Amino acid sequence: MRFHQQFAAVASVSSRPIFFRFVVISVCMTGLASTWTNVIAGQEPQVVRNDDYRKGSPQVQLVLSREGVIGSPEGDDGELFGRISDIVVGPHGEVYVADLGYQRVQKYDSTGQHVGVVGGQGEGPGLYYDPCAVALDSKANVYVASRGRISIFDGHGVFVQELRTNLSGFVRKIRVNTDNVVFVSCFDLMSQQIVHRFPLTDGTRGGSFCDSYAVDSDEDTREEMMIAGGSIDIRNDGTILYTQMTPYEIRLFSPEGVLLSAIYRANDFMTPPRVEYLPGGGVTLHAYPMSVSIIVLGDGRFVNAVIRPVSAEESETILDVYEGAGVLIGTTRLAGALGLKCRDERGRLYASERGDFPKVVKYKVHFEGGRK
Repeated sequence: MRFHQQFAAVASVSSRPIFFRFVVISVCMTGLASTWTNVIAGQEPQVVRNDDYRKGSPQVQLVLSREGVIGSPEGDDGELFGRISDIVVGPHGEVYVADLGYQRVQKYDSTGQHVGVVGGQGEGPGLYYDPCAVALDSKANVYVASRGRISIFDGHGVFVQELRTNLSGFVRKIRVNTDNVVFVSCFDLMSQQIVHRFPLTDGTRGGSFCDSYAVDSDEDTREEMMIAGGSIDIRNDGTILYTQMTPYEIRLFSPEGVLLSAIYRANDFMTPPRVEYLPGGGVTLHAYPMSVSIIVLGDGRFVNAVIRPVSAEESETILDVYEGAGVLIGTTRLAGALGLKCRDERGRLYASERGDFPKVVKYKVHFEGGRK
């Protein structure tokens, strides 16, 4: 299966909704407060609020043009996806797709041709259940996060190593820095922390940071388990960017987990989730706006993606573009739920889309207005 070449002026997506304790500073943007962990003694993190960002220079518009698609409802097995949970792209354009629906990680070459499956379903070495996130290191080794473990494969799909994370929550994202430290974004109920470090030297957890939005509060634990957490990405300088699912908040950490800054923006779209408590102790969480990904761009800017349900059948995607220091410089709204996942070395963005069937879409990126 090769990338189907497509061209469009602006991306428009049709699909259903996708479903610090030393110093404490409270900022209320949407009716909820946050606390921060691991602040260096005597130093407070920078706070960037973005309350009136429209009063400056012309705003940047992020424009996406479709460049290719992987996926077809009528193709062979390599063209079928069930539920795409993550995507990562290697240095030569090879694409890895984690699929929760079919319980596998598939590899494609730079043209979209199916190469094979990485690992397989099961409990033994090199096997996994529920592959929810994928990442690559500087040597193009493949990291597959699943239930309580991370399986590592070389670029040919040969099993290399396994990390036992013993994290009970759902892994939202994994990233590997240049020092071969694996960062895992996964809400841990016991510590109420979200980002965890696993140095490959010994494979054991080397610390956790990034408090849950509900730490030191009386938030219902069942609700917290469902909505705490978020996505991460890593800059070239090693800074970890974290975006909270809800309420809207972006945090920047050092590689050691020290909070450097917190970023907010005034908005009218990040409404709190509607939670329904059922007889017998069950909880139903109805569709709600959430930050689904944060992606570092090649020029130091970064994009925060929010998916907001607008009806029972339709959603919109809000793409906020920030300068490196966290100043909001533009917002783009697209029809549909665009599941942005990653960027390749040429600056193209990759997303999962559902529509009539699940697929991977590659986008060329350019900016209009503001500073190019």
